[in-house]
Amino acid sequence: MILHKQLFFMLLIAHLATAQTTAIPDENFEQALIDLNIDSDGVINGQVLTSDISDIIELDFTNLYDPMNNDFIITDFTGIEDFTALEILNLSNAWVELSEEKASVFNSNLNLREFRADDSSYDTSPLINIPHLVLNNLNNLELISLINNNGDTHLNLNNPNSTLVNLTIDLSHEYWDPGYNRTVCINVSDPQAAADNDYPYNTWNIITPEPDVNGYTYVLYNFSSNCYLSTSDFDLQTKIRVYPNPVKDILKIENLDQIKLDAIELYSFNGQRIKTFSNIDHSLNLENLKSGLYFIKVISGNRSRFIKILKSE
Repeated sequence: MILHKQLFFMLLIAHLATAQTTAIPDENFEQALIDLNIDSDGVINGQVLTSDISDIIELDFTNLYDPMNNDFIITDFTGIEDFTALEILNLSNAWVELSEEKASVFNSNLNLREFRADDSSYDTSPLINIPHLVLNNLNNLELISLINNNGDTHLNLNNPNSTLVNLTIDLSHEYWDPGYNRTVCINVSDPQAAADNDYPYNTWNIITPEPDVNGYTYVLYNFSSNCYLSTSDFDLQTKIRVYPNPVKDILKIENLDQIKLDAIELYSFNGQRIKTFSNIDHSLNLENLKSGLYFIKVISGNRSRFIKILKSE
C-alpha cells in the first residue's frame, strides 16, 4: 500500500515537472489570474500552467479594482500570448500602465474580438495609461474601447494585408482631468482613404464624447501612416499659431519659419471634417461658421497639427 502511494506521488511529481508552463513575470498580473481562479496552483511563482489559460475565451478584470490599493498596477502582460482562445479582454476600471515597449503585447491574440481599456466614470477611475497600442495583426477585431488617463494615444491598426470591417472604436469615455483634450492618432495603411471615408473605413464606427457645457471632455482623432513625432513635426507643433482665438470672422495664421503648408482642414467638435482650404493665405475666413468649438488641422507634407479654436458670434 505504501509502495503504491509512493509510486503515485512519484508519477504526480513527474507529471507536474513535465507539464507545460507559461511565464508570468508581473506579480500583479499573476495575482489577478489567481483572483479569477485561473491560476490553479494559487501561488505567485512567476508561472501558470499553460493548460489553465489556453481555453480561456473571456478575461475580465473589471471587478479586481481596489480603490484603496493603488500599488496594484499591472505593467507587463507577458504570458497573455498563450491565451490562444481569448476573444474578449476587458481591462476596464483596472490599474494598467503599459510602456511603449509593451505596445504589441496583445498582438498575438489572433482570436481577439473585443479589447476594452476604459472606465465608467472619471470620479472613480483608476489609472489606465496605455499611450501606445499595437493591434494590427488582429483580423477579428470588432470593438476597441479606450481611454488613456495620462494623455494622447497612438493606436496602430496599420496592416496593408488585412481589411478590418465593421470595427467600432469607442473613445467616448470620461477623462479624469476635464480641462485637457485628448488626441487619438489611428495608424492605418491608407490614411487618405480613411479621411475620405472610403472602404473599409466607411464601415467603421468611431465614437467620441459630446463636450459638456464648458466644451470639455473632448477627444479628437486623426488618421496617419506614422503617429510618431519627428523633429520637423515638432517644428510644426511649435512654430505655427493662429489668432485671435476666440475668433469672430477672420482667423490669422502666423508661420514663424515660413513652413510650406499644403492644406488646412476644418473639423467639427466631434471630429468630422467640414472643409479643406487648399489655397492658403495668411488667414482663413470663418464668418459663415456657427458659434462653437472647432479644430483646424494644419498639413505640411506628411506632417500635421491640430489646433483648437472657438468661434464666437
